[in-house]
Amino acid sequence: MSLPIKTFVAAAMMKLGLARGILTVQTETDPSNDIGLRPTTDAVLRRILIERGIDQNQIAVLPAQSKSTWTDALALDAFMRENPESSVAVVTDGYHTRRSRWIFQRVLGKEARRIHFVRSEEHTSELQS
Repeated sequence: MSLPIKTFVAAAMMKLGLARGILTVQTETDPSNDIGLRPTTDAVLRRILIERGIDQNQIAVLPAQSKSTWTDALALDAFMRENPESSVAVVTDGYHTRRSRWIFQRVLGKEARRIHFVRSEEHTSELQS
């Protein structure tokens, strides 16, 4: 499993006071996860965040089986409906920013105005702290 830099950027954003919490989406499991041979991706990401100093109470795992950006957007749509005052920064790499923005706009409609996209490679200097 490759660890996306966006996890480290999200942790840095928290440390810098740019976010109040971190959302991740529950990942789809495979047989190796089910029998305990390896942890799920969301469990690994959660552990990284905690190791980077993020309080576990500030990390929320959205209940979905993440398979794609589309299913992630559906999970975020449900969260945004339950939390109408919230705004969210979606951390993604530059290559996926345009596609991600398009998908989230399609799924969330006018509520997509509450989402801000952050390109992870623009924030690598914050990762040193």
